[in-house]
Amino acid sequence: MSSQNAYTNKLLKEIAAATGVKRRLSFHMSRHSFANVALTGGWSVRKIQAALGHSDIKTTERYLRELDAEFTGEEMGRLFATGNPPD
Repeated sequence: MSSQNAYTNKLLKEIAAATGVKRRLSFHMSRHSFANVALTGGWSVRKIQAALGHSDIKTTERYLRELDAEFTGEEMGRLFATGNPPD
């Protein structure tokens, strides 16, 4: 599995370079992005756990806690920057 991840990371690096993306892309990052999209799309934590292949729900919850903290920070920034509540 690690060789597949390494190969995917190599391809993502090439894609980033070809498209001018400055941020480092990785397979792991794509899993976090998927979890974020699924969560905001209304998926349950159990569905996300199954899709990511996590055997322990705590792993999925850790992914989502990181995303929730990031989302909350962005929402708070928008709230106080504009004085308007988030959408």
